[in-house]
Amino acid sequence: MRFVKPTTLAAGVGASLPVIVSTVHAVDAGVQPAGDRAIIALRAYEVFTAHTPLVGQYSASSLVSGAITHSPGPLLYWLLAIPARVGAPASLAIVMGAVNTLATIAAVALARRRAGVPMMIASALALILLSRSWSPETLYDIWNPSAGLYPFTLVLFLSWSLACGEYRLLVLTALVASFVVQSELTFLAPTAGAVAIGLFGLLVWRVRRRPPAPAAQEPGGPPSAEPSVRARPPRIWPWAVAALLVLAACWTAPVIDEFQHSPGNLTLLARAAEAHDPKQGAAVGWHAVVRAVGIVPWWLRVPAQPFERFAEVLTPPGSVAVVSTVVLLAALLLALLAGLIARAADIAAGAAIGLSCCLALGAVAASTPLRPSIASTLGYTMWWGS
Repeated sequence: MRFVKPTTLAAGVGASLPVIVSTVHAVDAGVQPAGDRAIIALRAYEVFTAHTPLVGQYSASSLVSGAITHSPGPLLYWLLAIPARVGAPASLAIVMGAVNTLATIAAVALARRRAGVPMMIASALALILLSRSWSPETLYDIWNPSAGLYPFTLVLFLSWSLACGEYRLLVLTALVASFVVQSELTFLAPTAGAVAIGLFGLLVWRVRRRPPAPAAQEPGGPPSAEPSVRARPPRIWPWAVAALLVLAACWTAPVIDEFQHSPGNLTLLARAAEAHDPKQGAAVGWHAVVRAVGIVPWWLRVPAQPFERFAEVLTPPGSVAVVSTVVLLAALLLALLAGLIARAADIAAGAAIGLSCCLALGAVAASTPLRPSIASTLGYTMWWGS
């Protein structure tokens, strides 16, 4: 990538060291997929057969939809298809570790592109701290709640860049966002929110770059001066078309499943979302937001065990965490308003994405059914809250 300078690459690799070290250690220890991970490896092996998967991993939403339901799509299986046949099981961890490393480097590069070296350094340090908030195996894990974490982080930076006019990132955004959403259903809300903000910002940026209409010549007056030469507005439509083609390729399999089965998996997911099962409620949603961004936030804490967040959101947080959350949310709102008034797309879009993520996290926690077998999934469906 032409904008990845040596210093940026060094910062990105530095931010990726936890992923790299964890992956090397796993390969050296002889990592073996078991349970859900073994199923993912098996389904990945079936990609080039007559049983190529059209949907993703089994979902706990099956208990709500009343039928076997899966994650939205099979892109995780497709990513691991060749590693499942060549060099497995070590190759599975290597590929996932490589994906997470590339996502980290790209995020650091986009941070520098948006706000210079200080933002690059801050982002790299934050990503290092972020890795401590997950268990070490999460950094190379092929389990679908883990596989989407680093790509989702990249989606946030891609969406921020789109809102600032980086239209050439449309194709990459379509690919990475599709992978994230298909990995685990709970990524849908934050990913959709971030991408929507990015697309809206890109539309505003494009409208502002339209050249003004030439001034009309007054009747009988002297010929008007030649209008000042302005750069031709960029042609976004080829990139938009390419992004649509990528989306079509990514979502063809789930659409085929809709035609092959009645009801299809996407329909079952919609039914699960519309079900009237008792939910965790707004209080749990608010607890999740406070735990994620209030002092001390999830991303600055090393978990005692991987699924402790389920218990955390069921109990009220302390007053310091609540007050700091309110202050942070108010600061984001003020930054959004200031960015809109000053027409500073980077500030407005960054604040909007931050607010969108908080809203999405609260919505995911609040809308999770009370059934114990589903409620317990909050232990990992909120990992992206870091």
